[in-house]
Amino acid sequence: MSVAAGLVAAVGSASAAALPVVETDVAIKTPDGTCDAAFIHPSAGSHPGVLIWMDAFGLCPAIRDIGKRIAPEGYSVLVPNPFYRLLHGSSLRLSSSCKND
Repeated sequence: MSVAAGLVAAVGSASAAALPVVETDVAIKTPDGTCDAAFIHPSAGSHPGVLIWMDAFGLCPAIRDIGKRIAPEGYSVLVPNPFYRLLHGSSLRLSSSCKND
């Protein structure tokens, strides 16, 4: 994530209204399997991309929420599951820190 995208995600944008977003589950074909991912983007137009690569927990609700906070600011966000070779979706539960309470 760029420094600018990180700052926007952290403090929000005072000058622009939040854009309506679309969240889609996508499958990315790779040489060693299919990677499940979430693609979250504004509903209209072309926008710069942000890749959220987490180091643990897989594609869980809390990680998706990070993308949902960034996308309304005008970014297309891809959140792939780095553990797709072992588990798909939010089935990896290593810690309660990935819960979306």
